[in-house]
Amino acid sequence: MALKTATEAPAGGAQDFPRLTDYLGRIVILEPLEEKTVDTKFKDASELTECVAWYWDEKKKAVEEIGQVSVFWRAVRAQLEVAVKTHDQVVGRLVQNGRRYELDPVTDATVAAIAEKFF
Repeated sequence: MALKTATEAPAGGAQDFPRLTDYLGRIVILEPLEEKTVDTKFKDASELTECVAWYWDEKKKAVEEIGQVSVFWRAVRAQLEVAVKTHDQVVGRLVQNGRRYELDPVTDATVAAIAEKFF
């Protein structure tokens, strides 16, 4: 096995991780993994939900993976908590109303189209 010595830190940083805010206005699918409490630079003991995320490419009619994301937004976390009692994933259009982020409902036809490609 060959080893390479690290000579410098890789380019990028936290911005290289997927951020849901990059998908504002798009339809996202979230599958909660676990709830955590972490300290952040903004607040000690912040609650979050770790999720695997995908988005619905409306032009291609395809599901594309975003990756693992941390959801801090209370409204979205509450929507996840309610929905996962009966379903593994939650789908909705990610919107921002003032400072609040939430998932707006999508049509039954959109859910059916996503389910057809997703499963």
